Amino acid sequence: MDQDSKRKFAFFVCHHKPGPIFRDDIFTPIQVGAALSETHLPQCARDDTGDNISAKNPSYCELTALYWMWKNVEADYYGLFQYRRFLNFRRIGALTSTFSSFNDVSPETIARFGWSRPQIEALLTTCDIVTSPRWDVHPVGLEKLTMTNYDFFAKEHNIRDLDTVIAVIKNKYPEIYPFVLRYLYSERCTFANMFVMRADYFKRYAQWLFDVLFDAEKDIDVSGYDGYQKRVFGFLSERLCGAYVDYLVATAGARVAEASVAFGVFAKPVTDGQEALRNIEAQAAEARAFLVPERVHVTFAIDDTYAPHCGAAIASLLGNIHDRQQLTIHILHDATLSQLSRSLLASLMPRAETQIDFIEIPAGDFDFFPNNRAYISRATYYRLVLHKVLPPEVKKTIYIDADVILADNICKIWVDLDDNLAAACPDEGGVMQTRRLGLPLSHSYFNAGVCVFNLEKLRGCDADSLYLESYARNKNLISLQDQDILNIAFHDRIKLLPLRWNANARLYDWNELEYKYSEAEAHEAALHPGLIHYTDSSKPWHPRCEHPLAALYWRWRNETPWARTRAQELKFELDAWYWRQREAAHAFERRMRPHIKALTRKFKKKS
Repeated sequence: MDQDSKRKFAFFVCHHKPGPIFRDDIFTPIQVGAALSETHLPQCARDDTGDNISAKNPSYCELTALYWMWKNVEADYYGLFQYRRFLNFRRIGALTSTFSSFNDVSPETIARFGWSRPQIEALLTTCDIVTSPRWDVHPVGLEKLTMTNYDFFAKEHNIRDLDTVIAVIKNKYPEIYPFVLRYLYSERCTFANMFVMRADYFKRYAQWLFDVLFDAEKDIDVSGYDGYQKRVFGFLSERLCGAYVDYLVATAGARVAEASVAFGVFAKPVTDGQEALRNIEAQAAEARAFLVPERVHVTFAIDDTYAPHCGAAIASLLGNIHDRQQLTIHILHDATLSQLSRSLLASLMPRAETQIDFIEIPAGDFDFFPNNRAYISRATYYRLVLHKVLPPEVKKTIYIDADVILADNICKIWVDLDDNLAAACPDEGGVMQTRRLGLPLSHSYFNAGVCVFNLEKLRGCDADSLYLESYARNKNLISLQDQDILNIAFHDRIKLLPLRWNANARLYDWNELEYKYSEAEAHEAALHPGLIHYTDSSKPWHPRCEHPLAALYWRWRNETPWARTRAQELKFELDAWYWRQREAAHAFERRMRPHIKALTRKFKKKS
């Protein structure tokens, strides 16, 4: 044990790669899996000193830090956190929101979340254990599909592993077994293995947890698991911690509080669009010099409300292609697209080399599919019939959502698809979506807003049945509508395009989602976009939109029949100014709130 001086608080923050470090007399960063790493993280304790299981980190995750704390540190209170996940000690008890985010570990952030000795000491006078909230258990994005802990584990992992642990507990700890069983068949769980515990409770928990896991490990074979599933003992412990806390409450009278979670998002986005705009301008000449020696087909799917935005997208597309490029734009639409809108869209095609045709899609063709995104119209499903409604001589098409602006020549992604059914870019939250749908983790969940469809292959594989079966067999897991359906249908026959061809909105804002592309790819795509996709519900035609490249939308829309008048532009700018001032006031209030509360407590003590 580390007996130099017994600590009151031993809160350890797990790190496995370089990143922001937070260290003081309470919080200590610890490098997990240090025994297997060639990188030494400065300022971090290491989990491979003293009595340790550091080499088990690929399967035990943050539990290698928990074991090290138990065996090597003496304290009155122990805490376990991860570099991107902390407890928010200022939000305790009945919570209206269980999640917030931070982008640094500045003094302001520390004050905001109560990571200070006075706040922690005050909290621990009223409780012995602090955990993360007991969240409803459900697949990501499907809040209504609640499941038991047991069923969710079966969906996400190998249920035999959990059954093995249950059997060990039933045999060795029959007094705890009822609490484990009740917890596993409940629909709420404390995820992420985060907690603060009084020393006696912590040591009892650690002794029990590792006795159970080490015994179960003898019968759990991870040799065939991928990197994600190998983290099995970390996943198992998430289902055990809450059950043991319930046992301590019932048998020892432990006082428990739940704290909101603060999630760290550190990949700095491109928030100043000026460099990107300069790069777009610099690549314009090269873009217009690129020529594909055949007719290129591009498809949009819209209703009448999206006609102006489609017009802006088409204007930007035509402004970035070769003068002699043969191009056909297919507009798939419903009955709402007016004759006026058709005429205005057609007026954007002045050259003989470019053509436009309109294909009306019957409204009832997609009643079988869900409509669970309020800001997305039924037109999104039209891409599921491209193989049927486009002329048979069209062997492939580039499908593009209408909420985009081209910044390079779209013909550059007129690629050879080989045997693949489509080509697309990784999604801004793709890792989470892959897990939700139960797809192989090797699959890169793609954003279907820019997608090159191999119509020839789709016509030869009964695409209608492929789409219907992909939905019917997974309908309870579908939240992103046709995009989910396409990812399921194409998961083993998709070609990835460079991210710059679908530069999503989260490249320009803090992205708390888990994505598959690298930070370097994200930065490059944001600064050198080929296509800007305004993926959030706040679009550039909304005054509240803060996208740094929103002006690019208006630059191209103003070259269409839907250009703004000067009066409309002034009104828009005034509305945008109002929302900016309102947001700035709210941000200032949030920053000042902890300081005001601290001053209030100080004056109360004096009085």
